[in-house]
Formats: sequence, C-alpha cells, structure tokens
Amino acid sequence: MTCGCGRNWGELKPDVVILFSGGADSVLLVEFAESLNLTPFCVLIDYQQLHIQELEVAEKFLTERSISYKRV
Repeated sequence: MTCGCGRNWGELKPDVVILFSGGADSVLLVEFAESLNLTPFCVLIDYQQLHIQELEVAEKFLTERSISYKRV
C-alpha cells in the first residue's frame, strides 16, 4: 500500500504527523518540523470543499518538497 506521495507505508518513518491544509499555519508547522530535523507526514482532508484547488496546491507544495502525505 502506498501513501499519496507514492511511497510504501513500510518505508515511512515520520517523527510528526501534521494535518495539512496548505495554508500559512500548516506550511509553518512543516517548516518548523524540518528546522528541528523532524520528518513530517502530512494528512490532507478532502471534505468535498468548494475549491478543490486548495488540495491540489497543497499536494503540489508537498510533492515539490518531497514530503510524504496522504489525502483522505
């Protein structure tokens, strides 16, 4: 089984799990975790929001930074 980033679950060894929306607060949490040399794993919630672009931008940000995530 893989996460949204294409990695196998068995390969993941995150230090911290972050509920990630792509907004300023969650981006800050990811950057803070990385500044502490922690490996983040992000969870994105698809609640059928009106602007699906929010999730697409969040996924793009995480993919570009090689951060593991799962969209649920």
